[in-house]
Amino acid sequence: MTAQSTQPAAQRLTGGATTAERRDDLVLAAVGISKQFGGLAALRNVDLQIPAGGIVSLIGPNGAGKTTFFNIVAGIFEPTRGTIRVDGTPLIGPPLRAWLEPIIWVGPALLIVLIGWLLNLATGTPTAPQGRPQTAAEAVSGGAVWFEIGILVGLGVLIISLLLAIIRPPWYRRAIGRLGIFKSAQPHHMVRAGIGRTFQNIRLFQNMTALENVQVGMHLKLESTPVDALISSRRQEREEEASRVRAGELMRMVGLPGREDELARNLPYGDQRRLELARALANDPKLLLLDEPTAGMNPNETAEMTALIGRLRRELGVGILLIEHDMHVVMGISDRITVLDHGEQIAEGTPEEIRRNPKVIEAYLGAPE
Repeated sequence: MTAQSTQPAAQRLTGGATTAERRDDLVLAAVGISKQFGGLAALRNVDLQIPAGGIVSLIGPNGAGKTTFFNIVAGIFEPTRGTIRVDGTPLIGPPLRAWLEPIIWVGPALLIVLIGWLLNLATGTPTAPQGRPQTAAEAVSGGAVWFEIGILVGLGVLIISLLLAIIRPPWYRRAIGRLGIFKSAQPHHMVRAGIGRTFQNIRLFQNMTALENVQVGMHLKLESTPVDALISSRRQEREEEASRVRAGELMRMVGLPGREDELARNLPYGDQRRLELARALANDPKLLLLDEPTAGMNPNETAEMTALIGRLRRELGVGILLIEHDMHVVMGISDRITVLDHGEQIAEGTPEEIRRNPKVIEAYLGAPE
């Protein structure tokens, strides 16, 4: 194996990790992200870094590619080019040597079947004495069923390999990474990695209570099995009670005390926004993706939501990536701002730098005659 082939797969996608990627304080490092939908380039070579506890806003006119970038970070889309690291671990990028993974699934199973066939040839099939039919015991003792045993064991190994490929536990991902195989993480992998998300259009479970909506966000942290739920085990009861307590704490944190038993659909619009934020926090994320959290709010609600986002950053130390069209919110809360226009990154800097950037002014207001 060459020196290049031992390099982590995601690093080779971009020619090696950059200095920014190696910073210990970055919760998210996106490098050279591009996304092509057929002939449409939705994103072109976008870079974005978010330090732990930082607030970075992603702004731009409609159709600039902001939601596409969010969906890539969340694991919904694979980028055409570029990589995304969470806490230094490569999780998102174009597939690399993906053709090799099916060989890993099938290879051991085929090897077991081949060994069984060779054992069958080596031992031979005994001849029954006096011409009578061979008994099952005589067949087994002579090795006549080694091939059948090999098929059954090989099938079991194949099933286990496919289940591992679906579940993709961390040790499995590390193992295939050493072989130069890389596949983008799926949404539940990104949640496990510490990313929470809200949506531009509110997506709550409308017929569940507010408390139950927040409990749903804790699903990946719960350890009870279906058997525990079936027999109402003590572990399941303890986890259920602990999740109710934690969900109540989060609802009070976002400003929804005493609303636990109300159906989500009966909450006012602004409270539904808060509830969605509480659900995103239920998994104790390192990074929150907030997609227009103040959309549709009146000025008072917008001011309260802006203050809440700042308080969550201070109290929880969570990093935040924000899409927002209200420039008062963006300029008032952001540490850094990245500006997209037609899928291209046209500016990046502090709010004051962005406010004065001529390219940004042109993108929003148009070029002077």
